[in-house]
Amino acid sequence: GYKLHFARKQNQLYSTLEQKGFDRPSTTMWTYDDHIRDEMNKAMSLLREKDYDSFPAAYKEMAIVLRDLMEKEELILYPTSLKLISDKEFEEMKHGDREIGFFLIDMPELDAPAKQSKEAHGQSFMAELGALLAKHGMGTGGQDDKAILDVAEGKLTLEQINLLFRHLPVDISFVDENELVCFYTDTKHRVFPRSKGVIGREVRNCHPPKSVHIVEEIIDKFRRGEQDRAEFWINKPGVFIYIVYVAIRDADGRFRGVMEMMQDCTRIRSLEGSRTLLTWDEEQSPAQGSKESESDTVGEDGIRPDTKLKSLLQRYPRLMDDLPTISSKFTLLRSPMAKVILPVATIKMMSERADISSDMLIGKLESLIASYNKPDRSEEK
Repeated sequence: GYKLHFARKQNQLYSTLEQKGFDRPSTTMWTYDDHIRDEMNKAMSLLREKDYDSFPAAYKEMAIVLRDLMEKEELILYPTSLKLISDKEFEEMKHGDREIGFFLIDMPELDAPAKQSKEAHGQSFMAELGALLAKHGMGTGGQDDKAILDVAEGKLTLEQINLLFRHLPVDISFVDENELVCFYTDTKHRVFPRSKGVIGREVRNCHPPKSVHIVEEIIDKFRRGEQDRAEFWINKPGVFIYIVYVAIRDADGRFRGVMEMMQDCTRIRSLEGSRTLLTWDEEQSPAQGSKESESDTVGEDGIRPDTKLKSLLQRYPRLMDDLPTISSKFTLLRSPMAKVILPVATIKMMSERADISSDMLIGKLESLIASYNKPDRSEEK
């Protein structure tokens, strides 16, 4: 929820303001962003632990600092941004905004002229690149042909290279020897938010101030040849993220930059036994899947009081829009509190909040789900 807002500020707005010489958001406000994020995580952990007595005080503290941050944004950050950043630059930032996502609003449509301009620019660039490569004997020649590039082992077109990067099961980013961000993979499963606003940015400005010293130590030891690899992992309830930094050196051993690789290994860590026969994931029975507790899934015996709401929404996304028809109190799931509530909410908890019995709520949910499975007669006409 609100963390998407943080990600857009830190990757989009802060980086653009740095180019204007205004680095206070990166050096000061980012620290405040992280403090509020920690307060959110604290409140969420209390809900996970079912410490409902302590939650109100934690939520109150979180709300106070969040309101304070919003005032600083409205009084300082946004007015300064409007003065320093031109309309054209805001237009150029739109693509990166869409990569990260939006908080509390649907994805806005891009203007048709902007789309056409972007496509035309891309086609023109590819044509010029193909002609240049052909001139130097590295392509097939002609504007309509795809340039063939000699890669480490084999030959690929630029289109194929981009497709491979986009479909990698891991995220990769590259920082050159000048400590400038040059590249990141545009994967759909991206572990951490990225946008093109980071390209050309000093890598130290792409990390929270409290972790900059770690980034600088890694690069320093890589540059001096003292280390070649640094590993980290994030182990939280229900998620395991693996991160590795690798020193990039050329054939002569010269330091040329740093590659960062990130992967969500939650499912990988849950695998047991062996799979030696072809099995499509959607064909697995619940017993063959990950070792998720029964209350996290919707089993053959249907919805139970201990069924997690999150599991129902994953299986039936339309429920998110239809839940308020059962009780207006379920509109809370559209608020910033949804990120806190969803990981822990069960049908029993939802029934208590709506002040209706679990059996009645289950009946209404099953009726909605049954309606989703009915064929749409309009399509037969």
